[in-house]
Amino acid sequence: MQRALAAIAWLLFSAAAPAGEGCNSLDGTYRNASDGKSKDGKDNAHLDDFVRMPRGGYDEKLVVFGPMGNRGAQKKHFASTATIAFDGKVLQLEYHDAAGKPIVRYPADYPYAWTCKGSQFEWEYEGVTGMGNDIRETRSRGVLARDASGDLLMVEEVHDSRKPAPSRTEQRFRAVPAPSAPASK
Repeated sequence: MQRALAAIAWLLFSAAAPAGEGCNSLDGTYRNASDGKSKDGKDNAHLDDFVRMPRGGYDEKLVVFGPMGNRGAQKKHFASTATIAFDGKVLQLEYHDAAGKPIVRYPADYPYAWTCKGSQFEWEYEGVTGMGNDIRETRSRGVLARDASGDLLMVEEVHDSRKPAPSRTEQRFRAVPAPSAPASK
């Protein structure tokens, strides 16, 4: 009996270790803005969209909103690149300005906490919205993975109970060389 329990414990712990190590494969530096528009026509995404302050808004070191225009308030992003690092528990993002100087570092926790699954990060959400006869159930899933070229690919799928097929958005963040540390004086 003890052998069986020891074997089960070994399987559980040995299977859990590679999952955390696999997510280190995403470690690297990427452009903050994704390439152009997504396939569904949405504007490009930004890696600084993965962080919200406790009060719910953006960190003003990363994003500020300008005056209202024809398309709403204009967002200004201060980060040019973001370095992703998995510390074994949480996906960490360090943002850099155009000169490579670090701006701020945060855990990625938006829209939901990212969890390591194999060699990628994922979040999932299920919810019901609406009132009266206009109620819908949605299931959303986001995946962050590295593609064959070394770029970061973010895929989001939303299943809406009122629609026959899920919607899918893909955004690509190009890999860039890591910023060099500023020379110490």
